Amino acid sequence: MHRPMQFINLLAHELMHARLAGMEHDVPGGEPAHELVTDLGCIIAGFGVFQLQAADDAGWFGYMTQPSRAYALSVFLQRRGLGIDTVTPYLSLQSRKLLAKANKNL
Repeated sequence: MHRPMQFINLLAHELMHARLAGMEHDVPGGEPAHELVTDLGCIIAGFGVFQLQAADDAGWFGYMTQPSRAYALSVFLQRRGLGIDTVTPYLSLQSRKLLAKANKNL
């Protein structure tokens, strides 16, 4: 509980495992891509800020790279008609830079 961003990210990731249970072979890449799809599913479900920032806070990149997370979050925001400024107050400088770069490349 000393790191709430990481805790929420962990909960979202584990709940996404439950959501995707039984579909491991239905997603592109099948079982080997399951963890990657789980992280991407968290971003699609609205937990992209947690995905991006928690990995930055922990110094851990997990199954997606930070630029990939930033790009997926940027797509998520764009598809919902939201600018990156809606989430930048919750991101570190490094995560902001990645998100701005991803947004520019869309």
